[in-house]
Amino acid sequence: MICCQKNSLKQKNIVTEFTFNYFTNIELCKNDWVVATHPKNLFMQFEYLSMLEKFAPDETNFVYVIISNFDDYAGVAYFQYKDFKPGDSLNYEKGGFNPWSNFKNFIAKRLKFSTLVSGNLLLTGEYGFYLKPEFSLKMPSVYTNVIDGTIAFLKSMKVNINLFFVKDFYQEQAEFEQKSQSFHFDFQPNMVMELREDWKDMDDYLAALMPKYRTRAKRAFKKGKELARVELDLEQIVLHEVRLFQLYKDVANNAGFNLFHLNEAYISNLKKSLGDDFKLIAYFFDNQLVGFCTTIKNYSELEAHCIGFDAAYNPTHQIYLNMLYDMIAVGIESKSHKIVFARTAMEIKSTVGAVGHNMFCYIRHSNSVINRILPKVIGFLNTNAPWEQRHPFGV
Repeated sequence: MICCQKNSLKQKNIVTEFTFNYFTNIELCKNDWVVATHPKNLFMQFEYLSMLEKFAPDETNFVYVIISNFDDYAGVAYFQYKDFKPGDSLNYEKGGFNPWSNFKNFIAKRLKFSTLVSGNLLLTGEYGFYLKPEFSLKMPSVYTNVIDGTIAFLKSMKVNINLFFVKDFYQEQAEFEQKSQSFHFDFQPNMVMELREDWKDMDDYLAALMPKYRTRAKRAFKKGKELARVELDLEQIVLHEVRLFQLYKDVANNAGFNLFHLNEAYISNLKKSLGDDFKLIAYFFDNQLVGFCTTIKNYSELEAHCIGFDAAYNPTHQIYLNMLYDMIAVGIESKSHKIVFARTAMEIKSTVGAVGHNMFCYIRHSNSVINRILPKVIGFLNTNAPWEQRHPFGV
């Protein structure tokens, strides 16, 4: 993190009468943040963000903004910034000779952007900005001013941002797009599963499935029967931390797009910070740890978080599919209204009941010429593969 005397700044926008206070460390604004932030979103609250800052992904820094309207708190925003190198983050087809993929990789490795991200790099959803409901109509102007102010604040500390990236709106924000002079682009959808109130256990869930998908689930359970499932407590997570991180990297390194790597101590400190709201289910075969999945209870929602597994056990034990079913069981047991499965592996997630929801992301480059061609660059580098939405409960 940045350590310097100039670690906060106050700016006032005369037009909107909103005041913005900028900080590079959340401890500096703890009391204000606790009062001003979203009251029903764990990922916007001090405890989680403080932990994330201390155990951040590699080469990631933070800025926090307290938004005030006259003498009252109006909301908060936080940003992550780092150098984004597409060649390090995009994973094209491996093996064999593929001229198109090789050419894409050649271009990607020559690009580098100093990037300011609004939204959490580790999550899918609206987790970077909060404005109280009474100010919702002013959101486009306030959000644009906060972003521009943050870029100016960082510039005053000799950090020059040339790209900002806003993720993830659930609805299109045409006015924000116009005011911020950005453009939106399609990303992989967020896979969300609604949990029915009459599901009291997994038997109820299975009964709701169409026969084809119920048979598929039972086949997965049979293949995964030899896997010993253990919910690890903090002491056990620390004991297995090296292996957990290795399994996580095995999955992350094979993802089509990976903007970061977790801090090695992130998982254990997430458990330490969130307690019972964080669960880690470990999978053992012959006393060897071969996989894990994690969930976070975010009030009425359950967030499917980081996972890892030895790919050798997937064909024989369907370990990934069993993880999805186990996370559904956690969601039902915790009386969650929905499970946010996030991006990646969309089709297999849809086979268990998740539905793809398009998310709107916005981006702008400081160079007007580059900004005009940026949509074409993003389209060219796109790694998204086609997939089909399945309907296990019928249409």
